[in-house]
Amino acid sequence: MPKILIFKNFVFIIFSIDKFEKRVHIHVAKKSVREFVPAKFWLEPKIELAKKGDFTTTEINEVEKLILRFEKELK
Repeated sequence: MPKILIFKNFVFIIFSIDKFEKRVHIHVAKKSVREFVPAKFWLEPKIELAKKGDFTTTEINEVEKLILRFEKELK
């Protein structure tokens, strides 16, 4: 699981098993939590939440802002 970006308490990761998915996406987990279901965001054709994981609504909003901020790097 390569870590693409670590910012604040969030880790942006990709899974090698996802290489056959047709849409570009990123998974996000919490840095300090071991047992945690990550969120999944589509990056194309637009940024969109695919799976919420164990994030709160407030955290999802914060992550989405970070994705917008680092969109080029994440793609």
